[in-house]
Amino acid sequence: DRAGAARQCLGPFAIAPLLQEVKPTVLLCDIEGGEDGLFANADLSTIRDMVIELHPAAYGPDGVERIMSGLAVHGLRPDAATASKRNGVLVLSRA
Repeated sequence: DRAGAARQCLGPFAIAPLLQEVKPTVLLCDIEGGEDGLFANADLSTIRDMVIELHPAAYGPDGVERIMSGLAVHGLRPDAATASKRNGVLVLSRA
């Protein structure tokens, strides 16, 4: 762990209250298929970069589109260098 860095492992929950409290600038999201709908009511305005692992087997191509469209509404777009979606892991940055 790096000095000043905080790590939280949580069970099922609504992420919006946590984001409001912590106001992170970077978000690492690897929740094994729980991404679909997770950010629907969340304020992502403090997020400048996000690393997210997508699990299309859990929610299909429509779910991937919902997730990506939802993040795009918040100004988060796939980084050109990682746009290949290698291993389902994407880096998104604020446009």
